[in-house]
Formats: sequence, structure tokens, C-alpha cells
Amino acid sequence: MIYHALDRSSCLFFPLQYLFKNPHEQRGCVMEKALANELIQQFLAYGHEEVEIFHEEKQVHLLRTRRGGEKPEWRVTVGQGVGVRISGEMGMKYLHFPMSPADLLEHVKNGRNTALLREVRSGKQVGDEEAQHVGVPLSAMAAAFEELHDRWQRGFRAAGRVNSRCMESVTSFDQRITVARSDGFYADDHRSYYTIDIQGEWTEGSRPMYMSRSCGGLNLEELRAGFAGFVQSALAEFDDLQQYIDIEGGDWCVVLGPGNPAILIHEVCGHGLEGDLAAHPDAVYGGKFGQPVASEQVTLVDDPTIPGLSGSYRVDDEGEKAKSTVLIQKGRLQELMYDRTAAKRWDTHSNGHGRRVSYRYPAIPRMSNTFIQAGEYTPEEIVRQTSRGLYVRKLGMGETELTTGRFRVRVVEGFLIENGRITRPTGDLWLVGNGPDLLSSIDRVGCDLRMHHSRHATCHKFDQMNLAVSVGQPTIRVKKIHVETGAGRS
Repeated sequence: MIYHALDRSSCLFFPLQYLFKNPHEQRGCVMEKALANELIQQFLAYGHEEVEIFHEEKQVHLLRTRRGGEKPEWRVTVGQGVGVRISGEMGMKYLHFPMSPADLLEHVKNGRNTALLREVRSGKQVGDEEAQHVGVPLSAMAAAFEELHDRWQRGFRAAGRVNSRCMESVTSFDQRITVARSDGFYADDHRSYYTIDIQGEWTEGSRPMYMSRSCGGLNLEELRAGFAGFVQSALAEFDDLQQYIDIEGGDWCVVLGPGNPAILIHEVCGHGLEGDLAAHPDAVYGGKFGQPVASEQVTLVDDPTIPGLSGSYRVDDEGEKAKSTVLIQKGRLQELMYDRTAAKRWDTHSNGHGRRVSYRYPAIPRMSNTFIQAGEYTPEEIVRQTSRGLYVRKLGMGETELTTGRFRVRVVEGFLIENGRITRPTGDLWLVGNGPDLLSSIDRVGCDLRMHHSRHATCHKFDQMNLAVSVGQPTIRVKKIHVETGAGRS
């Protein structure tokens, strides 16, 4: 039986039969159209010419073991609020209110809160922190976590690594949004998914080692049915990460494996194709429509309509219909990602990429599920045709300039390629370069497209942190990337 604390400051523990209501049960729309219209009219009465109302209800349920701990922790993050974008003679302003639309209407309509009314008239922001508390998991999540915990802990420790620690988590995300505008527009969306994450740490010689694996989807029971294979696959790859060798820095031919390494494409290319950043004077892709910006083998897509991914939605956070957008077609720049504001700047229409972290922020152009389309080569062919190089199975954190695409990204799991075969794991490495050179140097694109998402797969842009996204790619080969060793020597 799994037990856990009801409150972080308490030593009381309760069993799993005390359950929260399932956040994935269908509920009514969070802001009815009549209520939205009445709220809009109240804001227009204060002299604003255009009004947009965004309402959000969000719950994130997380059941996990922390680093080095046996006792699982259950956390529930709940949030509700209203974001209001107003425009008029004084320009555009964004307000946010930590309350329901009905409560906000009552405050504004009846003048119950003088300070709040001053904020509405002046356009200043008000807000608070999301309510957060520790509680008891859903029975289905608890059962899934208990099985995952047992399989991963037993399998990882049976490997007998030195100073080993392992962690796991099951996460449930549920969000409902409503958007209404003073021009009569109204839309709503319901987004939900689950993610499964496992991690392991150990010591190899004097070097600390780390690995993690993730999966996700719409149906928790389907994910649970695959736990045995998921854990077994992770343990098999875990066995590869031993007896690593140090290599010399310099320019290397690099094969990036499917799935996780697409983080690099997201960072060094994807941000530069967002409509606001592409308009920056230093932007590398702005205004290059129809021109070559990558190898002819590269077709890059951002598609929020794929079911079950953490970056998916039916309408964006401005209510615009989600669309699959081909950004780069066979190496040529095809389109950018727009919200309504960026679309006006480029004299076009939004293509459903206006996103926000929460009601506290205005929508800006953001990626959703970004991936390189599958090509014609098998992954075995790509490796076999590489006499000497590096194979990257997993990337970690790094540094990126959003507009120019310059990057320095850590290789978490890398291997030497010798005579067309993946051989020994490598020591600490960093990939260094810039987006345009990387895209132009891709000379092989595999047929094994894989999407990657987890609760850690979040995107940071400006002050809007931790927006859920997914990335994906098949195996690709880059003719030349500069490699630095862990000490920064090349």
C-alpha cells in the first residue's frame, strides 16, 4: 500500500481510498457565452474599444518519488483565472484576475472592489500565485504508479550499479479554456493527457551518470499495459552506458537518433520561425519565404492537431483553429508560426499558434508539436554509411540564442561510430554551432520518425516558462557539427 502526506508540513499519512475527483471527467464549458458577452460589455463601458476574454481552469496531478526517496509524493496544482486583453486610444494592455468569470463580473458590475475597478480602468495587472497543495491520487493513477515504481526500482537495482538511485512519476494534465472577443467570436477547448517518466543515477568510475525515459498519451490504461516493455527497453539501453571513453573535440559527423534529439531542432530552428522573433532585425529566417534555409531533405512541420501529445490542442489560446503548418518544405522556407498580433505584422492570418502559459500572460507565437518528417533511409543505413562519427541518443540542457539560432547543447547519451557500427559510449560532450549551418549540413533523413514528450518537455520563451510541447524526428545525419569535451576544450 502506498501512503503519502496530506500536507507538506504535516507528518500525517493517509491511504489511497481517500480520492480526489477524476480531473478527466467531462464537465460543462468553463465560461458560457452569455456570461462572456456580459463581461465584455462591462469592459467596453469603461471606454475600451476592443476586448478579448480568456478563461482557464487547470489541474495537474503529479505522483512521484523524489531523488533518493522511497516515499512517493502526491501533488495537485490547481488554477483558475481570467486574462483580459484591451485596446483603445492608449494602445494595448493585458490584465489578469485570479477568480472565476462570474466573480469578476460581480466585482466589476457592482463595484464591490474599488481597487479592482481602478486596475480595470487603468489597465494595470493584478494576480496571485496558483493554489498548490499536496493531496491523494486518483485510484487509477495510484495503481499505475505502484506498478511502475515496482518494475523500475527492482529492475534498476538488479543492475548493481554503484551509488544508484532511481525515480519515477505519473502525471495527469487537464485544462479547459474559453476565449471570447468583443467582435462576437467565441471558442473553447479541453486538453488532457498523461505522461510517464523514469530516471536513474549512478556512478561510473568517478563520473556521475544519468538516464531518463518518457512516454505519454490520452489513455492511462493503454500506457500501463506497455509498462513491462517500456521498463525493459530502458534497462537494455541502460546497460549500454558503461565503460565510456573520452574523445577529442573538433568537427565531427554526427548522427542524431529519433525522438529526443529533436530538442536541438526545436531550439536552434523552431524559435526563429515564430512570427514575432522572425521579425527581429537579427533574425536569420525573416523574409526568406521560398528561399533555401536547409538541406533539400528537410521538411519541418509544427502540428498541434496530433492526438495525445502534450503540445496538442483543438483551438489555440486566442481561439483560432489549430492547423498543421509546414514551416520548411524540402529545404525552403514555407511559413512562420503566427498569433493574431504577429499575423498583422506580416499582413497575413493567424495559423493557430497563439499560446500562453496561463491566464496571467498574453498569447504569443509558440511551437506545439514540432518535427522533421520521415525520409527514405533506414537508421541502419545511415549508421552503416558513416565510417567514423558520433551517435547521439539523448540530449540535455544547453544554451540557445532564440533569434540567431546559436547553440551549445549537452550530449547526455552519446556513442562512437566506428566503421559503420555504433560502439562505445562517450564522455561528456557538447554540440556547438548555429541553426542555419546545422540544417544545411543534414545529408541523411531516416524513415523512423518518433515523437518525444514528457512532463519535463517544456518550452521557455521570454517570461513565459514551462509551456508543454512535443518534439520529434527520425534518425538524421549532420555532416559536420563542432564538438566540445565536457571541460569545454575543442
